[in-house]
Amino acid sequence: MLVRILSLLTLFWLMAGTAFAQQSVDLYVTRMQIDAVYGLAENGNITLAQAKTGADHILEQAGANLGRTVTLVELANAQPPMPASTSTEITWLQRAAGFVTFANTMMALAAIIGVCAFLFLFGRAIAWMVFVIVAIPPEFYEGLLILSGIGLSAFAFLSLEGGNASAIGLVGALLYGGGALWVWARHDKNKKLSVSGISLILAAAWGAHALLFQSSLVGTFSIAALMSVLGFSAYMVPGLIMIGFEDEDTVPRATLASFLILGTFVGFQILGESPPFISVFRPGALYVCGFVGYLGVLITGSRWYYSNANYLLRQIPAVVLGIAAIFLGSIFNVPELQKMGGTFFVLYLMEKPFEIPAENKTAYALIALAVCTVIYFSGMWVKANVDIVSPYLFFV
Repeated sequence: MLVRILSLLTLFWLMAGTAFAQQSVDLYVTRMQIDAVYGLAENGNITLAQAKTGADHILEQAGANLGRTVTLVELANAQPPMPASTSTEITWLQRAAGFVTFANTMMALAAIIGVCAFLFLFGRAIAWMVFVIVAIPPEFYEGLLILSGIGLSAFAFLSLEGGNASAIGLVGALLYGGGALWVWARHDKNKKLSVSGISLILAAAWGAHALLFQSSLVGTFSIAALMSVLGFSAYMVPGLIMIGFEDEDTVPRATLASFLILGTFVGFQILGESPPFISVFRPGALYVCGFVGYLGVLITGSRWYYSNANYLLRQIPAVVLGIAAIFLGSIFNVPELQKMGGTFFVLYLMEKPFEIPAENKTAYALIALAVCTVIYFSGMWVKANVDIVSPYLFFV
């Protein structure tokens, strides 16, 4: 159970990457101002200390205008109001933001792997302490583990600021979340709490944590835990990763819920008015719910889902939602939806020929040959037109 949910969280975090930065004209102007300030320092017109003071003031002013903290990563990804210059020169701001992104990614990955290793060693330690300190029940140490995660998060929120608070808070969230899963797995034989129950607790706890720390990463954890409540999960064993739904009955429920959440955030994007406090859940909604939802329609549209009954009707959601993702993502600048929907729509089209009823292996071989031929020549066209296709596919 512990490996199952932590694997799911890690998977979606790696999918999300760094594509969550704001891209507005205001941020682009701020980026140009800071580049200009450091350009003066590079030319020797002002000192580096003066440049840093000026850049800090510009960042502070931009944050005041937007009502939140502005990061270097956001500025580096800000897009101009018109086509950008064809120059390939990397600015100081882009180099600095790239290093910050790399450092944050390594820190988050280290925190996830480190906590998993700690939880494993913690379990071994409890097994040893049961024999050494018989008078203290294992439940005491289990409670201590969860409380230490909560305490670390509280310390980060009350005593730290900026990136330090977010980094330490992430470790705390992983500790009390992983601790709860570990305790559940250890006491699973009692069947007192279901998988959905523990996932719901984690979804609520991580959701509150994400709001307090304004952490999109923990917000994505919360959305992933919510998907686990609905029956979606991932298993990881040596050499194999399994992603999907617990059974056929959970597919429609999880798929519908995913599209309701996804549609809500896309609706905010279309209207141009999104409540600031829910912005931390936007990456999780677009990536996690998008993945679960489109995987759901891919499964329900399959010939082998339940039976052949209503086969044609089951193709309608897959086609409509695939086209809608490409259209809405393009028109209203939601690249995450555009890529997710486009990728799954291509997979849907590739799947259909294999659902043609065939009576023997020769027929299946002919179908496979036709599909592979189309894929090969399509791949040649894609390679020659990468700029056209790349906004719609994850793997281009």
